[in-house]
Amino acid sequence: MEVSLILKKSIGVIDRIMLYPFRYISSRKLLKRVYSIYGPDSLVIVLLKGVGDTIYGLAFLEALKTRHKKANIVVIGNEKLEWLIEKYPFIDTFEPYNTKNSEYKRIEHFFLCERVKKIALFENIYNTDPFHVYSRIEDGKTAISLLRNRVFNLDSGCPITFPQLDSVSIDFIDDSLKESKKIIINPYSNSISEINIQLYAPVVKRLNQLGYVVFTNLIDGQECIPETIPLKCSLIQLVSIIRQSRGVVSVRSGILDLIINEDIPILAIYANCTDKFKNIYTLNGWNGNSRVTEIDYDGMKDKEFYQQIENWISSSLK
Repeated sequence: MEVSLILKKSIGVIDRIMLYPFRYISSRKLLKRVYSIYGPDSLVIVLLKGVGDTIYGLAFLEALKTRHKKANIVVIGNEKLEWLIEKYPFIDTFEPYNTKNSEYKRIEHFFLCERVKKIALFENIYNTDPFHVYSRIEDGKTAISLLRNRVFNLDSGCPITFPQLDSVSIDFIDDSLKESKKIIINPYSNSISEINIQLYAPVVKRLNQLGYVVFTNLIDGQECIPETIPLKCSLIQLVSIIRQSRGVVSVRSGILDLIINEDIPILAIYANCTDKFKNIYTLNGWNGNSRVTEIDYDGMKDKEFYQQIENWISSSLK
């Protein structure tokens, strides 16, 4: 084992031992405040701040509402994702937090204090962080199965709730391109490290040869893939353009959780991430309407990488 990895693990252990009492107290304060506002008849779901984490945490709202018919369902989530959270049915109250203030620190501590049953003062409050907390319970389980079985204690056949996303105008795209055969490439992610941007160049060339117009999804400051059209828009706009596209190529990102129930071919690339991450966050755990192909890029030679993409193009694209 590399020295840097040993050091990182050792610091992590020290961090958990030394700071646990503070995090425990901070978490209890959060739970007390929640129940002082909403009372014991509420069912409270606490979400991490990311898009994908939010979609996972809200995946079983219908089943929860069926089981707790009279409960007031309260969702504590990132204020920047209110546009997404409000697209879910069955939510009675949204309690936003600002990811930059001290309130979110208490929520982070809540997630870090192991399983919520060890710190909860009341029933019906749910920690929906499957990777850092619940992944220790059962190996080989996906985030969806961990949340369903171990967090919410629901039956295996219960339905998954997806956000009800409306289509919006895509007037930001040139009129000459609206009817084109579009492919969206999303080379960046907050979840994992991206692969070299130049690796996409042969993929773009091949798609262009087949008559596709290729867009690179970007936010400010990110490098556009050569010979593609930069696409800078909101996530709800991105969903709308994806609905009019022939396929999506992306590193593993919360964007893929956002579109997993759209009828679209997805090629998901896992790179620079652990086997545990790949197993827990496999898109196949969703069973959505999208047609998913996953590539494990780690340790793969470029020739094999391009061959797998060629296989996806020939089998999935129309």
